[in-house]
Amino acid sequence: MSELLCHLKPPNLPEEFVLITLGNLSSAYALKCIPFVRITLNAMFHMLELVNDSRMRQAFCGVLEKWSRAVKLFLTNWEKCPFPIAGELRLCNHFLPMYSHVTSNWLTCEEPELKQAIIKALGPMMSLLLHKEEYRDQIFETISWLLEQYKEDTHVFHITKSLSQLLEVSGEHKIPLPKGEFQAICSALHNQICSQAKPLSTENHAELVHCIILLARSSPEDLIAFLHSQLKIKNEAVCVTSLNLLRAIVDADLPETRLKKFLIVKAVKSTLGDQNATVRTAVLHFIRKLLSLESVENCEAWEMVAHVFREFSVSTSKLAIQEENTIQSLCIDILQCLDTSVSGMTQVLWPRLLEYVVPAEYTGTLKPLCRCLRELVEKKQQEGEEAACLDYGGPVKLPTPQGLLARLLVVASSPYSGEGHGCAALQLLQALHQNIHAAVGEMWVVKIPSLVQYIEGNTENSLDCARWEHMLLQFLRTSLEMIDDSAWSRQISLELSQQMAGYASPSNEKSFLYKALGTSLAVCQDLVHVKSQLQQFLTTTDYMEVPERQGVISILAFSAESHLDLTLNALQEFGAAMSKVKVSGFISRLKVKEPGGSLKLPLPLKQGQQLWGSVSSGQLALSPSVCVLRDACS
Repeated sequence: MSELLCHLKPPNLPEEFVLITLGNLSSAYALKCIPFVRITLNAMFHMLELVNDSRMRQAFCGVLEKWSRAVKLFLTNWEKCPFPIAGELRLCNHFLPMYSHVTSNWLTCEEPELKQAIIKALGPMMSLLLHKEEYRDQIFETISWLLEQYKEDTHVFHITKSLSQLLEVSGEHKIPLPKGEFQAICSALHNQICSQAKPLSTENHAELVHCIILLARSSPEDLIAFLHSQLKIKNEAVCVTSLNLLRAIVDADLPETRLKKFLIVKAVKSTLGDQNATVRTAVLHFIRKLLSLESVENCEAWEMVAHVFREFSVSTSKLAIQEENTIQSLCIDILQCLDTSVSGMTQVLWPRLLEYVVPAEYTGTLKPLCRCLRELVEKKQQEGEEAACLDYGGPVKLPTPQGLLARLLVVASSPYSGEGHGCAALQLLQALHQNIHAAVGEMWVVKIPSLVQYIEGNTENSLDCARWEHMLLQFLRTSLEMIDDSAWSRQISLELSQQMAGYASPSNEKSFLYKALGTSLAVCQDLVHVKSQLQQFLTTTDYMEVPERQGVISILAFSAESHLDLTLNALQEFGAAMSKVKVSGFISRLKVKEPGGSLKLPLPLKQGQQLWGSVSSGQLALSPSVCVLRDACS
């Protein structure tokens, strides 16, 4: 330093290499250079009026940049310095004359290299001078010039870096920015990120996002309000950028923003109706980040969870479109990552998550859904039996116990579908036994693990489907017999009937539903209800559809195991009613014209054969109920 200072003797300017060496020395030995700050800057200041050459100005700016960084490093590591501690504000004072000269005389330069050197020097100097209140107005005036440089489309990373150094001090020391400058910085940073004119470098994008997070430290409410206003602009790039920045703020999990999460969620909720696939994807990425925090309290997190299910349902009907496939996969990923141990998550999800178990449109979500619900039930059970009991009189529209039992058994009937949701469904059923019925608890604790073990011991190719179906139907029958409640059995048969509409025909699930319905009717002791259900299916089934015809046969066959006479009577009454129906009305659904005007009726036989019976214009020669009865008995 002694040797270098000998070259800083006005009115003679030093060689460029002296200034370069001076800057490099402060970078290499920052803490040891601190005692020389005053004498070095004073000597340089008295030379500034003599510096007219662009290269020399760049060299001076390089010294200012690196010595400012050295002082900043000292202020954060002063205990490591071997020299006496210098006052923070006194060190800052030495930079003010240099800063004033540069901002007053050099900002109008046109040379790109010099402008870059000035920008790089301003950030560290501004961050130092911001510590003194009397200098702040002067600092804030320079912000406008700095933001203007974004329009030049050069050195954008260095502009952003200088801003971030200023914002770090502002956020750390709670130094508020004037409202005008704050809004100007927000707009400039936002425009840089969402501008499609020129791709951002990864380095600059990361620094821009870092600046936004620093703004969140200094004035979280104003920043959230700004981003909320941007979400109202009907522009994809602007909206997606705002959502991504809100996600970054949430991810940072700053102490200043933790209590403002409800404002962030409120802003995001304003976009939930947007149909743009890119915006919808950005919303889902935000939700995934929100739900992965250490706490989801006081931020209306349930609205976000419900939106995931809505998006899954919407995308299901549009899977031919690649974007919708991406959205659906993202929905599943969010549900798979739900962590019930997160603070406040149990209160958010329980019991409202049960709303999505029964509707068939959410079948693809069942594996993670059942896993979450099982964990929630277990957590509630640890709080006590009353905490785990469902409140059917509460504000949440919960599925009935019968609806849950019916749905989860149907899901288990195809155990390897949906990435193997059969085991998850059965395990949830076991966890919910207290809310299904008190009578089944002991039996389910023994029986369900054996059913799960059977699934896990097989694969989709090795599973004996007929045996597995028989095991589930026997489990259902045993459960209903232990419950021994006609009203309960009536309700589950109605639930099974209602859930049929949610499955395609033909499908394994719908076939199982018919058999489960027949099993529930076999156990039901309310004969009026049983007969009513049989008559309903006999009269409403489309006998031209083979899966529906076979479904009615299954209902009749299983029902007849316990109610043979009642089943035969229902068939006889159906046949008698059919014989009184005008042929034209009934045959209009079945007729196939034969040459000569006779009609050919397809009647079911075993193993899919067809029996063709001819009739004239008078009466049906053979009632369809006879064919149904024949197949049921067989």
